[in-house]
Amino acid sequence: MLPALGVALNLLSGGAAYGLLVLVFQHGIGASLLGFQKVDTLEAWLPLFLFSVLFGLSMDYQVFLLSRIQERYGHSGDHGGRRLLPGAPVQEPPAGLGGSAAPLPC
Repeated sequence: MLPALGVALNLLSGGAAYGLLVLVFQHGIGASLLGFQKVDTLEAWLPLFLFSVLFGLSMDYQVFLLSRIQERYGHSGDHGGRRLLPGAPVQEPPAGLGGSAAPLPC
């Protein structure tokens, strides 16, 4: 069940990221608000790079989640039906802001 959930969430987040990329940069929705320019086409390397970053973050989160489950099981002996604190709301925004804080030097 957990691997299927990981794949589904990875596809969902990837689709959302690609959708926002197209909406902001190709259709210009919110581009002026965020200070971006509208372009006709995206660079060819951008979808592959975005997939790599999103896949890496997703797998990192899955490893974090599984290690948390294993730690909880090691302490108590069973999961007790309690939910774990999800780390994505805490982990994802700083990772995204870190990549967009400053332009890359040429």
